Amino acid sequence: MQVKRHAESRAERRAFGWLGPAVLVVATVAGTHASAADPISVDPQSQAGAYLAGTIAATRADLSSAAAFMREALERDPDSPTILRSALGLSLAANGVADALPLARQATERAEDVVLVDTILMVEAMNSGDYDQAQSLVEDMERVGVTRFSLPFVEAWAAAGQGDIVAADAALDLVRGTGGFASLAHLHLALMFDLADQVDEAETEYRMALEGAQTDLLIEALASLLSRHGREDEALTLLADAIDGGNQSRFLAAALDRIEGGQSIPRPIPEPGRGLGEAFYQIANALTLEDATRDAMHYIRYAQYLWPEAPQIQLLLGDVFRDADAHEDALSAYAELELGTRHGNAAALRRAALLGELERYEQALTELEVLAEATPDSADPLVQRGDLLRVQHRFDEAVMAYDEAVERVPQLVESDWSFLFRRGIALERSGTWDRAERDFIQAIDINPDNGFLLNYLGYSWADRGINVDEAEELLLRAIELEPESGFIADSVGWVYYRQGRMDEAIEWLELAVTLEPTDPEINDHLGDAYWVVGRYAEARFQWERALANATDDERITSLEAKLTDGLLEDGILEEFRPASLSP
Repeated sequence: MQVKRHAESRAERRAFGWLGPAVLVVATVAGTHASAADPISVDPQSQAGAYLAGTIAATRADLSSAAAFMREALERDPDSPTILRSALGLSLAANGVADALPLARQATERAEDVVLVDTILMVEAMNSGDYDQAQSLVEDMERVGVTRFSLPFVEAWAAAGQGDIVAADAALDLVRGTGGFASLAHLHLALMFDLADQVDEAETEYRMALEGAQTDLLIEALASLLSRHGREDEALTLLADAIDGGNQSRFLAAALDRIEGGQSIPRPIPEPGRGLGEAFYQIANALTLEDATRDAMHYIRYAQYLWPEAPQIQLLLGDVFRDADAHEDALSAYAELELGTRHGNAAALRRAALLGELERYEQALTELEVLAEATPDSADPLVQRGDLLRVQHRFDEAVMAYDEAVERVPQLVESDWSFLFRRGIALERSGTWDRAERDFIQAIDINPDNGFLLNYLGYSWADRGINVDEAEELLLRAIELEPESGFIADSVGWVYYRQGRMDEAIEWLELAVTLEPTDPEINDHLGDAYWVVGRYAEARFQWERALANATDDERITSLEAKLTDGLLEDGILEEFRPASLSP
């Protein structure tokens, strides 16, 4: 299965980051390309066997087993700094700070001066309210890589825990001028002022943060401050303006309903440890965008320890597991969130998407059906269900799911061009061309510069022999937008083929084959064009190439017939070929 092969290669990269470079030779010798479902064929009863078993498990993204094996290897060789570091990193990634903390203390006793150890101990100090200890640990830590940005937030929240907002402000000054961290620094200083009931200062910092990022969190945090201090009308205006300005968040709508119902919005951060947890969550989120999975895993585990009940942290934990190709861990993390809540519904959608990637289609469809019933006002589970059915070529069912989604949210917005495109594909493949054509045209009206969208409609027209001039116009626009696309070049060639313009058709189809040399449809098309002009040997060569890569039964049957009898039925054939030409 392609997903599994891809997962193993990525998992190896992740594992070596967690384990350290010393294991690379061991893992390579062991042969780490076995399926994750295969048993680990080493004897874990020895130190070397347990270490090797842990290494192999890590390369398969089986973090729980990897951590257990590495802990066993450490028990058999407790003086090995290499095994200790590997066990520490894997325990943190697989199970969190609580599991890694004893190992971090063990490393400290051996004078293991590493950032990971000090960070785990610092997180424990912040969690227990020992802000002096946290501050002391931070002062001695090396500031390299991500710690250049994370440690100022530790210093700031530790200072805030000691009641020193001035020192907190000074600590955040180190990141306030650093790109995307400026808004984050203003937000956290605002949260500290808010926690200290310094309302004016908190409002100033919230508004400065909003100048850099109009996020749900910021808008809700400022609305919370206003609503808790007798300024409900201002809070309502802030939320209503955000929603009217295009923010479609149900989260903000719920906050607005809460204030209209006479309730204030709770304080965003109840104590400094939670504040640092929020900072680490946001840093982990940024790291996922940089494909820094190991660091993201560590920071989300720190955040989870500091704020275990925060649903956004649990949701991101699932995402980080998914990015590390730890699929079962990701599925379990998503399942921890309650269905019917904002984050629980998002988790259910991501869980179903991952099940689909793993080709566990029926389970994914069942879970999407349950989610659709639990969220009668949301079209998202129905759209995702339609996408999943379309991938399986269950086009009639996909159309039904898409149509039900439209019934729930009948008013389309600009971003819905993609939905119209996908439903159009399902309609076209299910034989409902008139409706499909309307969806494609409406999608192009919304997004007229998408080359692949233009290509789909243009090719569909050309293949049906309708609107051929309009098809040519669409396809020439498409190839201008996507000049390296072999599929669009094929479409241009095919529209010329349908017009009987064989010299132009062959020129474009040859380009398409150059760009996509193994695509069976493109090779099939070029073979047809060669046959029409009497280049029979070349036609058969292209059909053979197409057949070698074809997976669709209908295409395979068609190609086998052409290789036996030639191109017998094609309206272009009799119109174009001179009478003197014959196979």
